[in-house]
Amino acid sequence: MKKYEVEFNGGESRYSGEAVDYMMADIDGVELYAEAPAGETEEENYESLKAEILDQAKANGIQAESLKFWWD
Repeated sequence: MKKYEVEFNGGESRYSGEAVDYMMADIDGVELYAEAPAGETEEENYESLKAEILDQAKANGIQAESLKFWWD
């Protein structure tokens, strides 16, 4: 099974211009994207962003096992 890397990074929000932590992946043209206001540490948002990406993957028929997360 092909693995798709899920990017975990920080930057500017797509929606408000605020600083955020985000996860993003492109799976054969389907973009999975989640963001949250930047926390003091990367660990603060990691699990909630991962959960959102997994929910989006499921909604798009993408198997969770095909996603490779940053810290896993």
